[in-house]
Amino acid sequence: LRRFGAGPARSERDAGAIEAFLSQALDDLARERFGPEPLPAVRLQLDQARLRLAFFARAQAERAAAGWTIAAVEWAPPEGHRELDVDGRAVRVRGQIDRIDVNAAQGAWALIDYKTGERAGDPRKAHRTKSGAWRDLQLPLYRWLVAPHERALGLKGTPVLGYAALGKSESEIGFRLAEWDADELAEG
Repeated sequence: LRRFGAGPARSERDAGAIEAFLSQALDDLARERFGPEPLPAVRLQLDQARLRLAFFARAQAERAAAGWTIAAVEWAPPEGHRELDVDGRAVRVRGQIDRIDVNAAQGAWALIDYKTGERAGDPRKAHRTKSGAWRDLQLPLYRWLVAPHERALGLKGTPVLGYAALGKSESEIGFRLAEWDADELAEG
C-alpha cells in the first residue's frame, strides 16, 4: 500500500489499473522477502492478500472518482515527535500516518490509517464507548501530530479521520470514516 500511495498509480481512477499495480507490487515484495519460490503457506497468504487488494482497488477507485487524492504516505513529523503535556510532564508522542488524502474540490482532507485483519471496524466504535468516553486515541493523536504542519502541507480546516479497512471479505473492505468535529477531537 505504501508503494501504491507513493507510486505512479496513486491518482488512478480505474479499479483494474489499481488492482494491476497492487498485484505487481505484492509480487515484487514477496520476491524480495521470500525469494522466487515461497513456501506453500506463504503462497496461500499471498493469495489472500491479493484478493483483499483487489477488493481494495475498487474502493480506492471510487474514492479517487469522488475527487480524493493521496497527498502523503507514511507521514511523520519532520522532527520525529511532538511533546504532549500530561499532568505537568512532557511525554514524547511519535507516530506515522499511513495516508493523508486531499479533496481539492471539497476543500477537505483526511487522515487515513490502514487496518487489516479479520474485522476492520468502525473508527467511531473503536475510539469511543457507547457513553461517548474516549477509549482509543490513535486517530485524535494523529490529528494532533499533524496540526502544527497543516500550513506547510497545504491543509485547512478539520480533517476527516478514519480507516482504509482491508478485512477478510469484500463487505469489510473500504473506507470507514469518523467525521468528528473540532470540539470532539480537542476532547480526545
